[in-house]
Amino acid sequence: MNTNNLFFFILVGGYGTRLKSRVKYLPKPMLLVNDEPFLNYKIKHIRYYFKSSPIYLLSHYLSNVIEDFYKESKDIKIIKENIPLGTGGAIKNAICQIKLSLKSRLVVINGDTYDKINYEKLISEKDDINLVCRREINCDKYNTINMSEDGYVKYFNKKSNGLKNKYINAGSYYFNNLNFFNKIDCESFSLESEFIKKANNLHIKAFKYKGPFLDIGTPNDLYKIEDMVNKYG
Repeated sequence: MNTNNLFFFILVGGYGTRLKSRVKYLPKPMLLVNDEPFLNYKIKHIRYYFKSSPIYLLSHYLSNVIEDFYKESKDIKIIKENIPLGTGGAIKNAICQIKLSLKSRLVVINGDTYDKINYEKLISEKDDINLVCRREINCDKYNTINMSEDGYVKYFNKKSNGLKNKYINAGSYYFNNLNFFNKIDCESFSLESEFIKKANNLHIKAFKYKGPFLDIGTPNDLYKIEDMVNKYG
């Protein structure tokens, strides 16, 4: 498995507004699950597949908590946004700070989503942009995806009550090169919004994932996460 020029970015800068009561003093990815920060499980899962690929944590809200916790970790670096830049802006800012070449390969992961994606399979994809998607029974809180017969994203449907049994954006991406970010001039932007606006032109490959999945959005989800971690690790 070729790991040259492969980087992992974990997005950990959000405010966690849906979990206000629990994130007053901790960023959402640092909430404890079985007495361990949830973010640690994300990092361990990456390290299961790739022992030495660089991992960068893209932070903003309560960044000092994350910086203090990982300050002794030689293979984990934190890149802080001084002002919120959106998911896409945070990624582009990190790319510029690290001075990655256009030939760099990049896996981007939401820091508040539980999954067990096979990263070896993901980075074996040959398309420029690969979006991890998963079929959900209840899609009320997700943007859903319409894809072509050959597995490319045609367009996104915005969140809508009543949608059932559709593919959703599972919050992880693999970029075989960084041309997408090089073509965007603005500093602050949402990656998801750019995909929604330009899906037809971007030729985004849908990487279908069937494993456990949960987006942490409510206090009750934290209990569900504990059950998942106990079952799947």
